[in-house]
Formats: sequence, C-alpha cells, structure tokens
Amino acid sequence: MGSIAKLERIYDSASLRAWLLEDHLVTAQFPEPELQVWNPTASAIWLLLLDGKYDLKALTLQIGELFGISLPHLEAELNACLSNWIQRQWIQFDERGKYFISPKISGPALPIRYTDAPKKSKVSFDKTYCINGNQFRLRVRVGEDSQSHPFLTRITAIAQGFLELASDPQFQLDIVIDSDFIYVREGSQGYLPFLDSAEALNHCIQYFLKISAGESIHFSTLHAAALGLESSLLLSGVSGAGKSTLCALRSKRGPYCTQTKAGNIKWGFTNKP
Repeated sequence: MGSIAKLERIYDSASLRAWLLEDHLVTAQFPEPELQVWNPTASAIWLLLLDGKYDLKALTLQIGELFGISLPHLEAELNACLSNWIQRQWIQFDERGKYFISPKISGPALPIRYTDAPKKSKVSFDKTYCINGNQFRLRVRVGEDSQSHPFLTRITAIAQGFLELASDPQFQLDIVIDSDFIYVREGSQGYLPFLDSAEALNHCIQYFLKISAGESIHFSTLHAAALGLESSLLLSGVSGAGKSTLCALRSKRGPYCTQTKAGNIKWGFTNKP
C-alpha cells in the first residue's frame, strides 16, 4: 500500500479552511470553492497569526530569522502577502497596525462528523484510475430520488480526465449522493456528510490532489480548461476569462492539431462553423 502526503487542518471557519501539507499552506475559500497552495513563507506567516497579533515589523523579524532572508527584501514580500489576504478578507489589522486572522463569515459551518451513509442507494459509477503513478478507485452511489443530482455530473466529468486502469487500486474514495447530504469516505474512514455540494466537490478535489502528489510536497494547481485527447490544449486563467467558452467554440468549429517539422504542436480552428 502506498501513502499519501498528510494534510493537517489548522484552521476552520464557514468561509475558509486551511491545512498544512508538509511546509506548504493549502487554503480553500467558500462559498465559491477556490483552492490554493501557498509557499513556506506564507505558511509561517499564517502559523504566527494563529498564535496572536503581529505588526509588519515583528513579522519581518520573525520570518527573516526563520529563513535567513535579508530584511529589506523580505518586508516587501510579506506586505504583498498580507495585502492579498486583507483583500480576500482573511485577515484584518487593528488600530495599532497589528494583523490578525478574521475571515468574513459567509454562513453557518457544518460540524465535522463521521457517520454512516444511507443504505438505500445504488452504484452509479465505479472505476479505477491512476494519477501520477498513484492508483485509486472512485465509487459513487446514488439514492432513488437523487438520480439527476448535478454533483454526479460534476464528479464524473472530473474523473474523465484521469487515466483508467483495470488493476487493484491502492486507495479508494466512496461517495453517496442523497437528497439532503453528500457523503464522502476516504479508505476505511467513516463518511463525512456535506450539506453544500460545492464543499463536497472541493473535498474530493483535495483528495485528488493528495493522490497526485503522492510522497512529493512539490505540486501546484491551475484554474484551467482543457481540450483534446492524445494531444491536448490547456487554457489557464481566472474565473470568467472565457476558458470554457473558447473550448466550446473550438469544439463546434472543429479543432485541428498538427505537428511542425521542429516537433512543435500547432493548434487552430477550421473555417467550418
């Protein structure tokens, strides 16, 4: 059996989750799930702010001593990170200029609890995949009144981007879709119920990231759309940039893919609508 790099949850609110993956900070923002991986410097800043309030000077001294970085360059980097977090409403600063964690609350947080999933459900999806050399089984069961639940479409669409296998998997992710909750279980653990399907999907994406990372701590995520089979095009960009629209347009017009003499892949459109 293989092992997955351990995620340690260090912060939990209705609008923000934060974990440590080795020395990297992993954050998930709600209500629209946005997953990000931050560098070790940001991890250290977050851990310090979990302990109490710090002004920029105190943070600079602490981080500089920890990483052995010259202070003039470090202060600008820390200020950029803190400004980003203020814009996201993760932190604030008081009248004395000291920063502290206080994310905007977007709604009541669902308590973390493991339970049993409903028994009256049928297997709708059951396949084994490989991500970055790590194998896992994805099994989805659906209740009688949840056959058309949009979560089923989204999770199976994500799975289509993975390489299918016929061998015995190292890991397993079980999902049960019910009318009230979506239940997710990793391996032999109990089921974790989610009232919000977006949070359930975010949890599954984090699982796929862990599978992809394996023993490595060096990985990153891209908000992107992709098109193609043997030769694919990846479009990365912020939400609303037009990635999905462009992929849909090219699919209708008929994309072509050619390889130049130098070995480069060239993408384009046909003239037919």
